[in-house]
Amino acid sequence: MTAPVIRQYTDAIPAKGQAQTTFDTNVNDWLDWTTLQFAPDLVAFGSWADQVRAALIAGNLPPLTGRQLDAVRVNAAGNGVEFADVTAAGWALLDDANAAAQRATLGLVIGTNVSAPISALTRGQAEDPASTVFGTVSGERLAQAIAVSETKYSASVAVSGATVDFTGIPSTAREIEVLFHDVDVASGIPLIQLRVGGTPVASGYNSASGNSGAQTSSAIGFICRPYTGALSGIMRIVRAATGIWVASHSFRTLDAESSGGGSISGVGVVDGIRLASTGGNYNAGTAVVSWR
Repeated sequence: MTAPVIRQYTDAIPAKGQAQTTFDTNVNDWLDWTTLQFAPDLVAFGSWADQVRAALIAGNLPPLTGRQLDAVRVNAAGNGVEFADVTAAGWALLDDANAAAQRATLGLVIGTNVSAPISALTRGQAEDPASTVFGTVSGERLAQAIAVSETKYSASVAVSGATVDFTGIPSTAREIEVLFHDVDVASGIPLIQLRVGGTPVASGYNSASGNSGAQTSSAIGFICRPYTGALSGIMRIVRAATGIWVASHSFRTLDAESSGGGSISGVGVVDGIRLASTGGNYNAGTAVVSWR
């Protein structure tokens, strides 16, 4: 493969090329001269460069015979190329435009053969392993992981006064917990009320709290009966169905333990919790509310 010769021309260069300080008006002569003299050689040189490039590529490739539809890859040493066998199934994936097309090629349907991204799953989907595919992770364990990641906590509040409100609970919350640490009320008995539309629900409860010695019931809130001293423990309130909430609790007091539960129905969308009492003000302790 021989490189073309760049010829030297003896023809007189038009004045455009000679007059370097004065703009020559004979532009057409100059353009004609450059087109006739240089253009053919430039074309020939470009063709030669294409041939050289093709030769270099071919020189680095193994023999092509019998390697139809194979892929070329750089070898492990990084100094040459080699062929890699690619099956028809492999080529079918390689020419797919995106992940959705690749799933279609593989016959994978989200929600049937593979799960949707965890962030896209509803809690109901996560809790139903029959409706989604999780590999070795059961739907129940995934639901537990999601529940932990979804749990939100209010700030810890030093309780005082007749009532203490906790707001910001979303409409999607299914479980609410009220955590007491040495909470005390000057007189009366602590109550926990649901808030709907920013207003506490103060009727319709069927709740009780006590131990084997005594029991106290209430219709104005989920009651938490202390014996002597402050309360420490948790009340858990769960939405059992639309408008229906059930509660259970276990508390420690200075000299005894109390437990109990209750329910309320016909409740609208809960957006908060109020700490109230049957009478008197809170005067000690802290409380936190969590939900998920």
